[in-house]
Amino acid sequence: MGQTVYKIPRVNDEQINGHLVGIGKKFGDYNVNIYIGDINTGQVTYPDGSSENIKSILAMKSELISSISGNINGVSFWYYRGGSATSQWEKSPIFDDVAIDIQNFEPSRVEIASYILALFKPTQLPKPSEPIALLEAQRALQESSFLRLQKQLEEVFQQTINLRSQLDEQVKNKEFELQEEFKQKQAEASREIQAEKDALAKLKEELDERGKSIDESDNTFARRQIRNSMLNDVSNRVNNFGLSNATIEARRPVAGGMRLLGAFLFFLLALTIFEIVIIRTETTSDKKYDTLATLADKVTALSAPQSKQSELPPASALLSKEQSSNTEIIMLWIRFSLISISLAATILYYIRWQNQLATSFANTEESLKQFHIDVNRANWVVETCLEWRKETDSEIPSHLIESLTRGLFLGKDTTPAVLHPADELASALMGSASKLSLDLNGNKLEIDKPGKIPKSIASSGSANKSQE
Repeated sequence: MGQTVYKIPRVNDEQINGHLVGIGKKFGDYNVNIYIGDINTGQVTYPDGSSENIKSILAMKSELISSISGNINGVSFWYYRGGSATSQWEKSPIFDDVAIDIQNFEPSRVEIASYILALFKPTQLPKPSEPIALLEAQRALQESSFLRLQKQLEEVFQQTINLRSQLDEQVKNKEFELQEEFKQKQAEASREIQAEKDALAKLKEELDERGKSIDESDNTFARRQIRNSMLNDVSNRVNNFGLSNATIEARRPVAGGMRLLGAFLFFLLALTIFEIVIIRTETTSDKKYDTLATLADKVTALSAPQSKQSELPPASALLSKEQSSNTEIIMLWIRFSLISISLAATILYYIRWQNQLATSFANTEESLKQFHIDVNRANWVVETCLEWRKETDSEIPSHLIESLTRGLFLGKDTTPAVLHPADELASALMGSASKLSLDLNGNKLEIDKPGKIPKSIASSGSANKSQE
């Protein structure tokens, strides 16, 4: 098939480029040759259209492109500015030509040709005898004039934008100059303020040195500083008094172990009571059964012959069974007693262990408060001595100093260590003896006093022994 030429209204370069991009986005990449006059600007691939020549042509916003030729998926098309006539006198000022050659009929090629015609909007040349065609031609002229006006308007907008950019640049430059001027003035003001601050700091330093020299001339100032520091430290310790996290964490395993031990002993105690109840119940039922069996045996013995009496169970078997039950009950009661004593001793030891912490905690807090009082009292004694020396030019009498300082900084006895009831029992048995001598079949054995028994218990044991 040959090419078919269609008349279209005049379009500018940007419109042509937009149509070429649209064709490429819909049907894929294709190559186009663009001419300005008789000059080929080079082959351009669409829809990218990233050629530098195309960018420079579009930047002009004009109608420089004279013709275009391209092929997409077997469909060849051409564009001619002012028509396909070779003579410039025959070219139209308001119409352009678009030629399409689909070569052979295929649905895909027909779709491409239809899409190209829809983009370029072909029109028909009017005849003088057709008014409607004349109106269409006039409309085409109006559209062409509108495009030129649009181009001029774009140029005006661009000039306005450029003017606005120039004005913005001038404003920025002026703002920058004002900021620089402000920064210079601010720097000068900062230097002046810093100079005044340096002068004030120097004056303050001189006054501080003068005051310091005056204060250091008297030992009272240093002594009072030390006293105030000590009092502040003690006050902080009293106000924030408490156990550290490390101490609390160190005591938790012991407390947990004591609770587990108490729970275990309580479980054994309950188990023992349960076994005693069961054995007693069985023993009571066995006794009732044995009594009834004995009566039945007697009746049977009286009525049965001699041969059957020999088959009856002996009484010693019943007695041995009863004795074994009694022995088991005695052993359970012994175990019950030992577990009860152990549980009571464990609970007592845990209570004493907790009480020792509370007592030590209270004693430490009381010691800190007493130390706070003693520091104030000692400072008062020193001030009194200095005042005495200043007024009388003599030393204060020693007996007066002894009476004023009596009881200062005296430490209290520490809390005794917590002992298990078994340790107290051993201490009570051994008393204050330093050694224990045993004679075993001619062999003499000496045991030193256990180190864990404190002197307080030993002394109390000696006192009780002397009273006896």
